[in-house]
Amino acid sequence: MGIGIALVFLVAMAAPGLQELERDEAATLEVYALPDVAARLTGSEQATGELGERVGIQLLAESVRMFADPPFAHPRDAVQPVGAGNLAVLATPAQHAWMRRFIDLQRRAVLARFESEWHLFSIPEAALGAAERGEPRLLDPKAARRFRERLERLPEVRSVGGPPLGISFFAGQKREDRLERGRQVVTDYRIWDHVEPTGERLVDPIVENVNEGLVVRPRAILVPGVGDEARIGLEFVLEGTEIIAIESFETTLAGALDEPVTIGLPELQKVNMASKVVVRSGTTVVFPYRDAIGGRRFVAVLMIRLAD
Repeated sequence: MGIGIALVFLVAMAAPGLQELERDEAATLEVYALPDVAARLTGSEQATGELGERVGIQLLAESVRMFADPPFAHPRDAVQPVGAGNLAVLATPAQHAWMRRFIDLQRRAVLARFESEWHLFSIPEAALGAAERGEPRLLDPKAARRFRERLERLPEVRSVGGPPLGISFFAGQKREDRLERGRQVVTDYRIWDHVEPTGERLVDPIVENVNEGLVVRPRAILVPGVGDEARIGLEFVLEGTEIIAIESFETTLAGALDEPVTIGLPELQKVNMASKVVVRSGTTVVFPYRDAIGGRRFVAVLMIRLAD
């Protein structure tokens, strides 16, 4: 069986959804052989050989589905891995043109690496303007500096977790990084009756670590911009937890102790944010959370750039 016939057979077997999409006369099917690009995307993840190509081609497929311009109406059906290092793409001429530029960019940017900073703020709702509560905003370095200076002047702005979290990662690499600070809180007591060999009653405090901060799962890849410009396609999930207060109250232990004990009850605010953006290197992105909570709003501020 020839290589071309074999690939067509694999496409038909592995991607039946493509057959339905072929009814769009403007779309044509092309199989891109990308074992070299796939291997580069896994260079930092300990995957080599055919396994590396399979992992890398899956990462490529996910990136194409997410960042293609023009976007796919049915991305999962239109872009599917075939074999170890091939990508079957059913696309319009404009989408195929973007695809060729995307592939060329990956081949020129060997093991591209990104540097990023992540910061989560809790800000009084009344201190934010209408634009700052809506859609994400893209700031160049000068505008980002003015935004941070304004935050420093606002009353009752809380930095969740402390200083910015710095993350460096390779193109296509999946990461999970966290910046947390915690407090130990006695949340309850355990009573042991008739402990051997003395038969005494023991009271054991239950201590919990209560953390606040952020957990970030980012992934980025270079995508075509205007002309020969390369931009950064970034997707991320950010989880934030803020300690609002730890309420303390006294209670008794049903005769286990003569004196009352103090128990702490943590009050936490949690947020989960997920998004994708395409930006120039060095851009700062301001992501306000969609809802205010208790008169305050979480605002994520991140900067990403292509490392030298």
